[in-house]
Amino acid sequence: MKRTRRLLLAMAASCAWLCYSPSAMAQGEDCSTATAITSLPATVFGNTSSANDDYNEVCPYTDTGGLDQVWSYSPVANETLDLSLCGPATDYDTKLYVYENVCGSSPIGCNDDNCSNLNTDFISEIFGLSVTAGNTYYIVVDGYDASSNGNYQLDITAAAPPSLGATCANPIVVSTFPFSTSNSTCGSINDYGTQCSTSYGGGEDLVFELQMPAGNFDIDLTATNGGSYIGWFLKDAADCAVGSSCLANATSSFGTDANGSYTFAAGTYYLIIDTWPSPACSDFDLTIQAGAPPPLGATCAAPIVVNTFPFSTSSSTCGSGNDYGTQCSGSYGGGEDLVFELQMPAGNFNIDLTATNGGSWIGWFLKDAADCAVASSCLANAT
Repeated sequence: MKRTRRLLLAMAASCAWLCYSPSAMAQGEDCSTATAITSLPATVFGNTSSANDDYNEVCPYTDTGGLDQVWSYSPVANETLDLSLCGPATDYDTKLYVYENVCGSSPIGCNDDNCSNLNTDFISEIFGLSVTAGNTYYIVVDGYDASSNGNYQLDITAAAPPSLGATCANPIVVSTFPFSTSNSTCGSINDYGTQCSTSYGGGEDLVFELQMPAGNFDIDLTATNGGSYIGWFLKDAADCAVGSSCLANATSSFGTDANGSYTFAAGTYYLIIDTWPSPACSDFDLTIQAGAPPPLGATCAAPIVVNTFPFSTSSSTCGSGNDYGTQCSGSYGGGEDLVFELQMPAGNFNIDLTATNGGSWIGWFLKDAADCAVASSCLANAT
């Protein structure tokens, strides 16, 4: 079932852009006769009432039979496009999709409903479509179903490039440490949602690419506009945009500071600054500098080495930091953790662990050498 998404005020189309009228140009019936758009921005008009049903895509509705017309665009440089049928001339329930070079292949962009105007609901638009020089893109203006056809207005603009730090594809690169900056997430848009299995991530976000040397570094973040609920979320190079993937994170609730540390191997990492759903954005100070070596056992990189057995010790997880989350697909892992490296002989060994401060809810989690930091990987565990 379709639902109205939002209502836009209709405004007259501006012919300060490149404009085509239906009387001046014939629209393409299919991709072989597509009408070329040669420059941007462009506003083009058409009517599908006498067209054929040549194509259909699902995004997400499966209804078919809409009548369609095709435009083409061949960029001379790599661009990001915004395409909209939401202008005041559109008067029916539309569908909009784009093919790269071959019509009928998987579309690189597809939208059924994203806006309304004074004539009708359920109008289509596509934002942030990446196109590459040397290719031809076929833009299909279609109807939702067999009864959906009529007049349309298609506006195509080259989207402004994202501001530095707005996305993982365009981060603020940091390669010299110590590093300190005053900045803001305001204006960077909420590109990434909930981070690191926390409730944070509903605000606008700013992305740093950290080209790190090896070592332990402190990451200190302070909200500076009188707010709180700010946090940082550290990702490896492959997982910048993966909300659930985190190497470490720190958040502030009722205070203004989100501080923590991480022991880095030399390489590239991403640091996302984000807020809880409120405030929507925040000014901040960020400092990244070499910290004291982590206490022995605090991380997989600096474990307590045990190579003689039997082995017995009295110790504590307190002060070691919560470097690793939920372990072995269980519910344990939210507290501070201590890491031992066991250089084991062959044989069957008992592992006995006792909480000694009157509490409970403690557990041990055995990993092989390659998977110390992989939360879901366990050879055995007991809680």
